[in-house]
Amino acid sequence: MVLLLCVAVATASSLPWLVKPDLQPGVLAPFDAVAPKDALVRDNTALEQRRSTLVARSVVQVIDAEQTQQLMLRLERQLSELQQVTESESGARIGPVNLNPAEQIWLEQRDENEHLAWDNQVRRAAQRMLSQGLISSLAVDQLKRAATIQLETDQIPSEAARTLASKLLVSSLQGSSNLRTDPLLSKQLIEEQLTKQGIPTIEVRKGDLITRKGEPISPQAFDVLDHFGK
Repeated sequence: MVLLLCVAVATASSLPWLVKPDLQPGVLAPFDAVAPKDALVRDNTALEQRRSTLVARSVVQVIDAEQTQQLMLRLERQLSELQQVTESESGARIGPVNLNPAEQIWLEQRDENEHLAWDNQVRRAAQRMLSQGLISSLAVDQLKRAATIQLETDQIPSEAARTLASKLLVSSLQGSSNLRTDPLLSKQLIEEQLTKQGIPTIEVRKGDLITRKGEPISPQAFDVLDHFGK
């Protein structure tokens, strides 16, 4: 019985030496470690730093169909408000945009066919702008320039009709965005950029000292230890 107890105590006291040490960066190395052979080891610390840098400038945005629909509905409301101003018998001139004299005259003189054609031209211009993606921080003069260019596609004959259409597009789209971030595509872009740049590595030569007993294990030393299965 005494013999069995002694054996148990001896076995228990030897267990710490049998357990593989829990190595990680920052922990004091329990032994000297030397590289058994030449190797190129992936530098995980440098890789994560590079990935973090890419995250801020590798955001992929896609068209948000729901937000696009909301912006088109806003445009429809403004088209309707503009028509109500035109048909008002009280002489009210409060509408979605400020009208200059030429625009006001054009609105009053246009017939139903011109009205419907112009509304459709404004809708098509808005759809083309939104299909390219709209950011909320776009300067007003840039947004107006984009609207003017899109309206040229339909060749609106009247200058007043063109300027009014441009005003309406700016009014309905300014300060809004129809873009959303796509996490999956953003991640794919980051990985593509990392592949182009190349995976950072640590060059190790046979006999190089990886860790010294009693000194903290660096992240790079940990990667090398892990590479050699230590």
